Amino acid sequence: MSEQAVQEATKQEVAPPPEQVEDLQEEVSSEEESSSSTTSQQAPQLSEEEQIAMERGWRPKEEFEGDVKKWVSAEEFLRRGELFEKIDSMGRDLRETKKALKMLQAHNEKLREHEITATIQTLKNRKKQAYEEGNHDELVEIDDQILSIREELKAEKIAQQQEAAQPDPRFVQWVNRNGWYTQDQELRNFGDEVGVIYARNNPDKSPDEVLMYVEKRVRTAYPDKFTNPNRMKPSSVSTGSAPRSPKSSEEYQLSDDERKVMNTFVRQGIMTKEEYIADLKKVNGR
Repeated sequence: MSEQAVQEATKQEVAPPPEQVEDLQEEVSSEEESSSSTTSQQAPQLSEEEQIAMERGWRPKEEFEGDVKKWVSAEEFLRRGELFEKIDSMGRDLRETKKALKMLQAHNEKLREHEITATIQTLKNRKKQAYEEGNHDELVEIDDQILSIREELKAEKIAQQQEAAQPDPRFVQWVNRNGWYTQDQELRNFGDEVGVIYARNNPDKSPDEVLMYVEKRVRTAYPDKFTNPNRMKPSSVSTGSAPRSPKSSEEYQLSDDERKVMNTFVRQGIMTKEEYIADLKKVNGR
């Protein structure tokens, strides 16, 4: 046998027939499709909402680690995230509002003290003049006026102390009906924030209406923490100040603390820069 014949015979032994090649190709293709199908079943397609939730830390139920009872859907996970963001935002607003109200209280106390001091000084000047003129009746009258002012000031301080020491009885009754306020810190913080902001934005609402709104909002925001819806009654204190007539704004040297107070008042809409400076001039006698 020639060398060429041997090579031809070898090729015939190695190469499979065309029919067998086609069968092998179909088999491989079938296996690839089966593998792809299995992979697709193992990794289900996520919705756009689920993808967003996963980016923020959410996991599908089959991947959730921990108590399965605490697992929530992607929709609920995102809803709660938005709620917590709102709570954080309200918390910042609440802290800023409390700060402004505290500053306003201190500011008004200074004005009140200045007015009383100025009134008493005026009466003392009149008393001196009456003494020089020998007008004894006016002396007695002026002494009575000074005494009356001092008693009024003393009564105001006592009333403020009593008000601070004794909460509104309506609020006490509301708390007794809503045990969550003293038992759940998260609900209490949320309720306080909602109440302060609602009262500030709705000064015409009564304390009972504010408390009613707070209870409703808390139960709506945390339905899973309540098994029985209870009826509630509202409370809150709205604080305001009488409008002041704008005064001319001259250049006035403010201390760092006074400037911080002024900026807070202006930002909260409590008073304008000109009104604040006018009050300061009155207190400082300028």
